[in-house]
Amino acid sequence: MAKKVIVFDTNALLDIYQYTNDAIEQVIDYLDNHTDYDIYLSETVYLEFNRHFQQARSKSGDRNPIKKFKNIFMGFEDKTTNLLKDIINLKWYKGYDTSLPEELKKLIESLEFRFKNINTEIDKLYDTEDIGFTGDDIVYDFVENIYKMCNPKKLNFQEKVNLALLAEQRILMNLKPGLTDVKNKRGTEYFREYGDIFIWLDLIDLANRYDEVIFIENELKLDWWADDNYDRCADNLQYEWDDLFKATRTFKMMRLEDFLLSYGVDYIDTEYQLEISKLKTDFLKSIKDNSMFEQNQIIDKLYDYAPDEIDHLVLGLPFNYGNVDEVNVLEMLEPEVILDNIKYDYDSITRTIFAYAEVLVPYRVGLTIAFDKDSDYKYYYGEINLTYNCEFEFHIFSQRDLDILLESVSYDNKKAKVDFEGIKIDREY
Repeated sequence: MAKKVIVFDTNALLDIYQYTNDAIEQVIDYLDNHTDYDIYLSETVYLEFNRHFQQARSKSGDRNPIKKFKNIFMGFEDKTTNLLKDIINLKWYKGYDTSLPEELKKLIESLEFRFKNINTEIDKLYDTEDIGFTGDDIVYDFVENIYKMCNPKKLNFQEKVNLALLAEQRILMNLKPGLTDVKNKRGTEYFREYGDIFIWLDLIDLANRYDEVIFIENELKLDWWADDNYDRCADNLQYEWDDLFKATRTFKMMRLEDFLLSYGVDYIDTEYQLEISKLKTDFLKSIKDNSMFEQNQIIDKLYDYAPDEIDHLVLGLPFNYGNVDEVNVLEMLEPEVILDNIKYDYDSITRTIFAYAEVLVPYRVGLTIAFDKDSDYKYYYGEINLTYNCEFEFHIFSQRDLDILLESVSYDNKKAKVDFEGIKIDREY
């Protein structure tokens, strides 16, 4: 039987803290109890995790969402300020008048005032936000348990010196990984700038014990990845692996969410799969409160796909002491999604969200009602409601920009509930 191992980089472990508590519990439960892979943490990853986990779990420092927003806003402010400076330096010739137009002066003053106020409010939020962490830290406990169980190799000082010399040779040859760390971390602490290279050498060493190695890497810089699609490792890493093991060992590199949604889909609830897949909060909220079904694109699609033939569903049904003998659909009115008990599934492979709901479709109809053979027919014009079971298919074209499109609506046209109770009769004859 093939031996398989999952190896975490620090950033992937820290990113688990981004999820809600319930999602974290499901992720840790899956990793602890439902995967047939061993889990390995190198000494380098463990030490780096312990440097940063408090900041990650409390979302403080650079991981604080308010600070992240302020950094984005300041970038926008700088661009706007530079543009204003360029405008001010322009010569506004009106005859011999080189002064700025009064309207432009007011605009510049207004922008400066608003920027100052927004920055003040952001600082107030940052100062008053409660970023304390209380309760059990199951991510920390998970890391501690895995580190003890996997018993990684602990290098002495001389061994690290020898690896550092090898790392410097790789850097001179411009071989990934670790090129960014060497620039950013050199001089911070002994050997820390070689962390990524030490991890890569650890991965190679693990291939002596395992047939398949999956490396979970969430870093967005291209020290590990081939390109910014983040779906395959850097070319030189794959070449090096293939050259060493000649297809006798398998190496995969995946982002945490891709791994969980590929391997843990049977153990993680749909709601948390959507959260893990980094769909934006607004969309998650619209799913939780079902407000997404009030959007125009939903209503338009419901119109497009709603059945216009309802004879097989209505004919023969009892109505007003008789039975429906004939039905003519005059007009379909606006469908409505019944917001109770909507269910969801998520297919991470095709990036498709499926929603299952009941849809009420009102029809304006003409009904012919038959009684016994000795009675005349009666004719009614009015409105009846049919309730269908529907499947909605949403496709995610870009998870970064959240370009989500409703592909189709499928009505179950074989079964529908027909409501005559609240029928509105315009007239009968």
